[in-house]
Amino acid sequence: MKYTNHALILGVLAVVLIAGCVGQSVAKDCGTDITCFTTAANTCSPAKVTISSENFTMAQEITGTTGTNCGLTVAMTAPIAAQATCSIPMNMTMEGEVSQQIFCQYCTGTMIDLLRSAGQC
Repeated sequence: MKYTNHALILGVLAVVLIAGCVGQSVAKDCGTDITCFTTAANTCSPAKVTISSENFTMAQEITGTTGTNCGLTVAMTAPIAAQATCSIPMNMTMEGEVSQQIFCQYCTGTMIDLLRSAGQC
């Protein structure tokens, strides 16, 4: 009985530790503050921002690091719906907005397909 209790406690602790290690960080909501998003991008810390103008609405989210890469998702809702999923090497400078060359090289999705069909990638 004594060993069963110890095994149960160790099992619960192991599950808690593993869940804590593999749990995803909650993305900081920067709202429309590009400076907040840029700060998070410099360290690949999870964050999200919405950028709007007369011509478009776009949501960007840094999903965090995977190995030596930084994850980024981009979703445009206006004037057309398109998305991209990116895995950008950490040694690339991420300063809020990723350059189009980096974007075209390290991202996939309908947004990249549209850029390629327009000769922009």
